[in-house]
Amino acid sequence: MRKRVALLSVSIFLGVTSVISQTPIIPKKADIKGDYVHAGTGAIFPESIDDFSRRDIWYFDDEKTNAGVNYIRVMPGEKATLSLYVYPAGDADEDRLRNEYLLSLYALTSIIKNGYSLEQGPVFFSDSGYKIYGFRGNIKNFKEKTVLSIYECGKWFFKMRISSSDLNTSQLQDLETRVLNLFTPARFVKNAPLNPKVNIYFSKAAFADSLLLGCNMGSAFAKIEWIYANVDSLQRISGFPGLYLDMYIAGFDEFLKFSSEHPKMNRSYKTNAYLDQIKLLKNSGYLDEFIMEQYSMVMISPEKSNFDFDGYHRWIRIHPIKINLHEKYFVLEYNE
Repeated sequence: MRKRVALLSVSIFLGVTSVISQTPIIPKKADIKGDYVHAGTGAIFPESIDDFSRRDIWYFDDEKTNAGVNYIRVMPGEKATLSLYVYPAGDADEDRLRNEYLLSLYALTSIIKNGYSLEQGPVFFSDSGYKIYGFRGNIKNFKEKTVLSIYECGKWFFKMRISSSDLNTSQLQDLETRVLNLFTPARFVKNAPLNPKVNIYFSKAAFADSLLLGCNMGSAFAKIEWIYANVDSLQRISGFPGLYLDMYIAGFDEFLKFSSEHPKMNRSYKTNAYLDQIKLLKNSGYLDEFIMEQYSMVMISPEKSNFDFDGYHRWIRIHPIKINLHEKYFVLEYNE
């Protein structure tokens, strides 16, 4: 059993969480006439959406809460597909949406054999004060265009994939908007909101020495403070706001601040080397670019961001950085 230390509205758990492996479920096709009502959310999937006809319904778990519904439109000289998925989102940690988007993107692009171009960025859906955020990728190859978008809706993901060889990107995104207005993902959040009380999970590596632990505790709390100061409460209950670049900058700034304020605190050679690399990045002016690339550009950056990736690539060839942000000293997660 992990020891729990209560501090203000945050709980700290010492140790790391375990991953429970599950046996993959073989998808099962459902035979349903008329409206299909999703078991977990009550979302209604009609037999047709605009001029798209429902082709099939698939379940990916025994509880029938992980479901996919495919629609198709066939017109003279045109063909388009619309695939919609609603499924449990799992633990609401800071990487949940990013990981799900990248996993879905890889599954989609791995079957494209002749290359593709990708434009991607964050998307938002607002309704009744609720602000649902997600991430969208526009994928193009010589055959067709595809829009992939995933929205974090409390305890659920709502994923959409639209593909066509005839519709342009703008038309595909217009269709996406119509589908969002039909299903109103805010309703998923209203029915199953997250509890935005944050737990911090520290890895064993964070306890290597006193300075490293203090830096990481300061960094974690700086991230949490940034979230509560900058992210609306009705957005926080839809998903952990872990894509904001400024949140990571706040964490790094506090990391460095704590180390400078405690110069005599016990530290290892490895901690000193880690701090030296963070300082080098910060002083170079390329910390933003470093974080963006580490997280595959699946981030929300300030509107007036002015990135210089060409300069960053030239700089990092001369100053190789060994820090891997996926090797975490702590993880932030909402409490159930």
